[in-house]
Amino acid sequence: MRTILVILTITFSSIIIATIILPIMTKHKEPQIDLATLMEIRNELNKGGSFMLPRKAFIEIKVIEVKLCTMKGCIILEVPSIYIIYRAEWGFEKPCNYTGLWQLWGNGTHIGLCSGVTVTMDNSGLTIGYYNATPGEYNKIAIYKVESRYLASLNNGYIEVNGSKVAFFQGYREIKLSEKKLSS
Repeated sequence: MRTILVILTITFSSIIIATIILPIMTKHKEPQIDLATLMEIRNELNKGGSFMLPRKAFIEIKVIEVKLCTMKGCIILEVPSIYIIYRAEWGFEKPCNYTGLWQLWGNGTHIGLCSGVTVTMDNSGLTIGYYNATPGEYNKIAIYKVESRYLASLNNGYIEVNGSKVAFFQGYREIKLSEKKLSS
């Protein structure tokens, strides 16, 4: 009888402790966001300047490969792609294609925006633009441009971003890199 009483006491104590501890242990600290709010953030990012985020976001960096190729070979650059990350309220899966400005992405459990590479051409040159940031938690985003820098002069070639050809050029082109920096 005494053994049964000890077992029941341990069982009830375990249930009480689990009721208190489990909600604390399983509570997600990652912020959630809806699609409309995410689109507003994308619009603000495309405008530039600085703005407050509606919810804290996590910023991560992934490296993407940019190739500048001619008949003589390729110059390979590794540039950052910024991921602004929130926990998803729904299962959304869409990979980042790394071309253009800010794009919606999702992996089923998280959703956010990712930055791509832009390529702009004028009569004499070609500029490769990208964003950079320090990984971490952000409540506010400020965007500022770092001065463009000369990379090379190339003749007749193409630019490839993560395996996809995104631009072709003929004649000599002065290639510049243009970085925009995100800060909190």
